Amino acid sequence: MVDYSVRYLRKPDLDKVIKIEEETYLEPWDKEKFLFEFKRSTVAQFILEYQEEIIGYYIISIEKKSIKILNLTISESYRNCGYEQDVLKKIKERVNEDIKEVSFLVRETHLYTQLILKECGFKCTGILKNKFKDSKDDGFLFVYKELKCT
Repeated sequence: MVDYSVRYLRKPDLDKVIKIEEETYLEPWDKEKFLFEFKRSTVAQFILEYQEEIIGYYIISIEKKSIKILNLTISESYRNCGYEQDVLKKIKERVNEDIKEVSFLVRETHLYTQLILKECGFKCTGILKNKFKDSKDDGFLFVYKELKCT
């Protein structure tokens, strides 16, 4: 894995981000979905950059006691290099007395993401039948909670 930087996603980045999104998913987010998330006060959008190239992005919603990962995508040429795991580690580090858990709803067809989440300590805690409107895919809810010894 090469060194990379993380910064906030800006509207001028959207074309490159959407290109990665479309290359990755059969049912990609469109520009309107990204712009909608920009407007939500609880949402933070980040990009991963290597030598001024956008190599991935992630979008989280910071709720009262939890963080929801809305999207985490790495460009195909940088997958299987540890970036997904590194981002998940950074997000998990935010679990504390205020933030109790991190969750990520994943399509049943996204096995690659499910395997990474399991590798990073997330557990599948539920299945939401026919969750996605654009297909009949079920949603698998993965959750990470820090276990505290008492």
